Amino acid sequence: MIRTHEPLLGRNWRIAGWASAAGLLALPAVAMLLTGGVDWTVGDFAAAGLLLGSLGIGLELALRTSRSWPRFLGIALAAGTAFLTVWSNLAIGILGNEADPVNSLFFVVLFVGALLGAFMRFRSRPMARIAALMAASQFAIGIYATEYADRAYVEWGVLCLFAGLWSAVSLLLNRATRD
Repeated sequence: MIRTHEPLLGRNWRIAGWASAAGLLALPAVAMLLTGGVDWTVGDFAAAGLLLGSLGIGLELALRTSRSWPRFLGIALAAGTAFLTVWSNLAIGILGNEADPVNSLFFVVLFVGALLGAFMRFRSRPMARIAALMAASQFAIGIYATEYADRAYVEWGVLCLFAGLWSAVSLLLNRATRD
């Protein structure tokens, strides 16, 4: 029998991860039973389930396709950063509120990054370059918002956080190409 590479983390960690996602999804349901302050709709649960499921699938892909820790960490951090981008943008909006049209640009960046990644078959070297472009795009969106969208205030700290996360993805995937 030919054996493929062993996963970086064992099966128990993967089960714990999926159980944690299910537990997080169950928290609002329990809170709704205990207090009137939480009022989620079916759509809220569906959106949260889709987000948590997407994060879980991203982490599963990181585990199954990585033969080195830098690649695993890079893909896992990319999945986490994409999750954080979508979640924060849907919940409160990254720039202004969630209804601000400038916020749709963050979704465009994720879509284009995923499309380019798929086109490049998610190889580490091209993905490192794509992540670097995604980091730069955070600042480009901020500049666009101040110069052309007539926004007097842009949350540069938040944009720096996202740019830093995408830069870390780029560095990790670059490191994976050298290992």
